[in-house]
Formats: sequence, structure tokens, C-alpha cells
Amino acid sequence: MMQTSSSSQRAWLLTFSAEFKAAVAYHEMSQILISPLTFRLSPAPAYCCDLIIVQNQILPLMNFDYLLKGYGNNSPSTVGIMRHQKKAKAKIETAAVYLQKPPESVEVSDAQACDLPTTGERGYTPHWAELALSCFLRQGQKIPILDVAYLFSLAFRQRLLNG
Repeated sequence: MMQTSSSSQRAWLLTFSAEFKAAVAYHEMSQILISPLTFRLSPAPAYCCDLIIVQNQILPLMNFDYLLKGYGNNSPSTVGIMRHQKKAKAKIETAAVYLQKPPESVEVSDAQACDLPTTGERGYTPHWAELALSCFLRQGQKIPILDVAYLFSLAFRQRLLNG
């Protein structure tokens, strides 16, 4: 395992599309599946109309690109399986998300912290204010750090349904 300094942490850089990238904490990504068998759930919202079976669990499969733009690649070939907790000592939950390619392991330091992308900047979406815990700069691009527990929460699903 690679050592990191006290002011830096390992993270997974997720590519949802050429336009949208985000990161999650290293411990939140548990598996990467390449070209897995998925099932279409119809009718369902376009951003979450597929299902996947992982370790005897049926998981909804989120298409983040679709969620952020309202359109996108309808069936990317890579799936990330994430684990998250709503609060300390709560049950660990599992969720799945489509990725354009396998995630990249990166080191993130406090010195890279920046503001979320704003209107007109590459990767901007108004959803980042709600979905991101913070943001860092990597190779000239602002990379939001996702709040995975909120992204897959009932509160977020209800907000999407209510517009």
C-alpha cells in the first residue's frame, strides 16, 4: 500500500463522462465490474432505470451523467460498487453507479482544496452544491468530492421526485 502524508488522503477519481468527474473516499469504493449483466427497469427515471445483482443483492444502478445533464451514455460498460453509512455505527449500505472507465486511485492534499465549479467552468452543474462535500483541483480541473451517503439517500430520491 502506498504511504501518504498526514495532510493527504487516497481517493478514487470517477469519470462519469468527458465533462463530469468526481471523487469518493478510498474506503467508499468496494468493487469495479467491467461489462456486468444489468437489467432494465421500466418505467423508471432515465438516471436510474437499470438494476444489477451483486452478492445476492439487487441494486439500482445510477447513471450520474444522465442525472447531471438529463442525457448521456445510456449504458456505460463499467460499474462501481460503493459502500456508505448514513451515520457512525449505522448499517453499511451498498449502491451502484455507471462509470465511463475504471476509477483512478489519486492522492489528494489539503493544498489542492478549491471552490466548486461555477457557471461557465468545465464540469459545472448546479447539483454540485447539494451533492459535494468539498472540491479539489487536479490537472487544472475542479473535482467535487461526492457525499455518497446523501447521493443514495431517501431524502435525495424524494427531492428528485419532487423536482
